[in-house]
Amino acid sequence: MNSKQFAWLYLIENGVAGCRPSYYGGHELSDKRMSSVYRDFDCTSLEAIKQIYLKELKEIGVDWDKTDAPDSNMVSQFAGTFSEADKNEMLSGKIVLKNGETQTWIGDNIKVTNVFDMMASVSEGHIKFGEIFG
Repeated sequence: MNSKQFAWLYLIENGVAGCRPSYYGGHELSDKRMSSVYRDFDCTSLEAIKQIYLKELKEIGVDWDKTDAPDSNMVSQFAGTFSEADKNEMLSGKIVLKNGETQTWIGDNIKVTNVFDMMASVSEGHIKFGEIFG
């Protein structure tokens, strides 16, 4: 497992599938394939999309040559009527499947404590990677 794959493992375990951050909080659907599953402000639909994505990862596989590592981006989010928008750091990326379809994933930025937790679980990384990607 290389660093790009390790970054994807983190984002998949801790992120949200098929969405982008909403300016007013929460998430907006970015994957139109999931429009029949997604409902605004419904955690159950977010989990359903994630399960569909995880199934695709195992059954179809990832084209690692066409998939880039997740990026860190600043996103604007509403902070109140008379306030400037907040800027929050988010991880995001697209996985290219072997059939050419793409999956979008987003997640909160990695905090230092998360990095230490990740380092402590490195030995489990190959097991988790196999569970997700097959």
